[in-house]
Formats: sequence, C-alpha cells, structure tokens
Amino acid sequence: MKSRKIIYTGTCILTFVIMVVATIGNSWNTMKHIATVNVNGQQRIISIDEGLWKVCVYSDYQGTVRGCTTIESSITDKHINEDHEVPGWLQACRAFTVLSCLAGLVGVIMILVSFKREIDQTRFIVSFSFVAATVLMLIGIVVYTIHFESATEFASQDVLIPNDTDYGWAYISAWIGVILSGIHAFIIFFVQKKNAYRY
Repeated sequence: MKSRKIIYTGTCILTFVIMVVATIGNSWNTMKHIATVNVNGQQRIISIDEGLWKVCVYSDYQGTVRGCTTIESSITDKHINEDHEVPGWLQACRAFTVLSCLAGLVGVIMILVSFKREIDQTRFIVSFSFVAATVLMLIGIVVYTIHFESATEFASQDVLIPNDTDYGWAYISAWIGVILSGIHAFIIFFVQKKNAYRY
C-alpha cells in the first residue's frame, strides 16, 4: 500500500515536470529550410525551433546553435505585430500553460502534504488540481494548434517560406502531460478508495 502511494506520487511529480518542460521548451514547432549561407554557394540546412518564449536558429547537420532570441525581441512578423507586442494568441498560450503548471504544483504539494497529515479533503484538492492542470494545458494546446495550422496553411502558399514545418518535442510533451494529468485526476477521484488513499 505504501509502495503504491510512493509510485503514484512519483508519477504525479513526473507529470508535473513534463508539463513544466513543455511550457518552457523551445520547440513547439520546427521548420527546416535549405538556404545558401556562404560565398561558395553551398547549400546548408537551417532549422528553426519556436517555443512559447524563444526562437532558436540552428544550421548544418551538427545542430550548431546560431542564436536564440526571446519572442518579444524577434523580428519575424509571424510573432510580433507592428507595435512590437506579442500577439494575443501567444499570450493566451503562455497564460494557460503557466496556470496549468501552477495547478499541477498545487496537486504535487498536496500529495506531499498527505504523507505528513491525514486530511480527508486532500484527495479532492489533488484531483481538482490535476483536472484544472489538464483543462488549462489543453486550452493552451488548442489555441496554439489553431494558430499553427492556419499559419502553416498560409506558409505553404509562399515559396519563400519552408514547407517542412512540424510540431516539436515540447508540443508533444504538452500532450503527454495532458494525458497523464487527466489519468491522475481520474485515478485519485474515482478509482482510489477514500480509506486506502487519503489524497
């Protein structure tokens, strides 16, 4: 019984970490572009990873980082409007994913508190926290997906913009976090008996 509680607590912490890493990750989408980058006219692959907070440019096959910049200071009009403000859709993604991480943090803290104290309401607080984390992250992902799909469709009509654009590891991690968080909320609230687990 105690070992199940420890394993479950560990997986909840892992879920929280996955959601945080997805939120701060620099690869919500990736673009590959073949470009001429030197005087000899040699073709090089340039890869661009975009997250919610930064844009990073890599070149060649070794993945050498040429530079990362915060999205507020980016010069691409995909992210910044003429007033140099971050667009509303990106602010919404950031807000929902950060709130999701905070809700997950509350759930993890309450699980850890339950090791010291037997509080009957802990199970409901933890379950609600993980439901909130799931819903908030899901909203952030949906907002990002809607914008990404419309931007990709527009970019495919322009020959100067690369067509090799796809979701990155941080986006996939966000989905994994949503699934695990939803599973944890279900297990805590519906599966575990109140007397078996105090959370």
